[in-house]
Amino acid sequence: MRQCLCRALISAGAASLLFVIVPVLGIHAAEHDKEYAETGKSIELFGHVVRELSEKYVDTVDVGKLIYIGIDGVLESLDPYTVFLDAGQSEELGEITSGQYAGIGLGLSKFGGAAYVTSVVEGYPAWKAGIRTGDRIMAINGVSLSKSNIDNLREMIKGPAGGSLTVKIEREKSGRPPAPETVTLVRQAVHLNTVSFAGIVDGVAYIVMDSFSAKSAEELSAALQKLMKESEPEGRSLKGVVLDLRGNPGGLLTSAIDVAGLFVEKGSEVLSIRGRHPEDRQAYTTQQSPFSSTIPLVVLIDGQSASASEIVSGAIQDLDRGIIIGERSFGKGLVQSIVELPFNYSIKLTTAKYYTPSGRLIQKDLHSETELIKEGDVPPAGKEKRAKVYYTAKKRSVYGGGGILPDISVSAVMLSEYEKALVKDGLIFRFAISYHSEHAEQPTLPLDHPSLLLAFDKFLEDQKFSYTSQPEQEFEKLRTLLIKETPSDGNSEASALLGMKEEIVRRKRLELSRNREHIARLLELEILRHYSETGAKRAGLHDDPVVRTALELLSDKKRYSGILSR
Repeated sequence: MRQCLCRALISAGAASLLFVIVPVLGIHAAEHDKEYAETGKSIELFGHVVRELSEKYVDTVDVGKLIYIGIDGVLESLDPYTVFLDAGQSEELGEITSGQYAGIGLGLSKFGGAAYVTSVVEGYPAWKAGIRTGDRIMAINGVSLSKSNIDNLREMIKGPAGGSLTVKIEREKSGRPPAPETVTLVRQAVHLNTVSFAGIVDGVAYIVMDSFSAKSAEELSAALQKLMKESEPEGRSLKGVVLDLRGNPGGLLTSAIDVAGLFVEKGSEVLSIRGRHPEDRQAYTTQQSPFSSTIPLVVLIDGQSASASEIVSGAIQDLDRGIIIGERSFGKGLVQSIVELPFNYSIKLTTAKYYTPSGRLIQKDLHSETELIKEGDVPPAGKEKRAKVYYTAKKRSVYGGGGILPDISVSAVMLSEYEKALVKDGLIFRFAISYHSEHAEQPTLPLDHPSLLLAFDKFLEDQKFSYTSQPEQEFEKLRTLLIKETPSDGNSEASALLGMKEEIVRRKRLELSRNREHIARLLELEILRHYSETGAKRAGLHDDPVVRTALELLSDKKRYSGILSR
């Protein structure tokens, strides 16, 4: 369809190109005669270039493909978020921002050429049909999954609400070969609750929010009210709230304003946007009374907290309403507007930038070679002094430079390269499937780590898993290069290479040995997740140094107040 659009444009000539593009650019002839004329001239020139290429180039030119590449090239020169969308991409964007889609309520992942169910949304068609985490998808609508079509899983399942599809699943059973089963499901509107976890941990309301959709504020408010009621029978009020926005990529601007409004006074300015012209500035203030404007609040962020997550955390910080803990956020502070184009195409266009109440620009510098930080990094102590200083409502210093810099910097536990390899191949997940098939009852943690690790070692052996460390890979490159470039002069080179390899292998064994207990813990939590998503999440919270820091802070009223007043 993209090629149809491009051919229609070029066949209509430069005048049609001008008609389509000029309104998108927002150029008003009465105000910007010179700019309008230059734009028209450039577009006409582009039309002539494409026409000459299509008619006279030595080889046949695919005009549609050529113009589409040109459109992408133009947009790439601006920012990563201004993009050209076809009808399917526009529909997908709508699903993300609404938090709703027509489907069966499944999360799927591909491991080793096979598709597995990694999560099931309770109450929706897949759940009602008995499909569970760990089931393997064998076929959809009678079409067997293979390496050639496994990447099209989403398209195979998609369809209108009310439409039916068949799914053939295979479930591992202890001591017996898997018995395939085919179930018929009817798609329905699936609403994904953006609050994926809410519970009381050490007297604190801990809530995870995964995105910002139209109902996020309503869902967060409901979670807070529920946790407040749960704490009442114990006769103790909540020590505070932890709102976990780590990994939250954002979503609707209005949703971010409403979420911030649950914690700050009604009428508080939490964001301003500024466009190309001075008159484009618009301030956003909260419109509803808060859930609480006084309960102690901590917001968790990391390098993947973006857009709406940064609006909320920036406002909470600038208004001295709570404390931000974690890592500097992503730095995505651009307002996108969807502009419809002919032939069911659209363009997601950057029209303004986000600024926090103190005046900080959320967007990181995409072009500066002296950018303060790289994506996801926390700057070393003192490096933030390079950035411009801004001041919160209580005159605390906060820093620009893109993204939101936490009040307390704490890094999450990073997986080792070996653990990443296990996760990438789905081996921890698939071991948990095997364990679940052999144990009907949910286990009580902690499990016997030595026995668990021995079983996992056997599983890895059966799966023929091998791990090559980065030093081993680099050694092989060096060895190959030396053999190719340097004539052998006897045993001296072989001896040197052998000594180097032995040291690399020794360090690899040391790395794997150090990781053993952590791998056992990963296995425990993944096994528990196959019985209870909520139980696994709760069990892993105290392993998380960022969450631990937040809980400790909310248990220390003096320190909490001191940070907000310094």
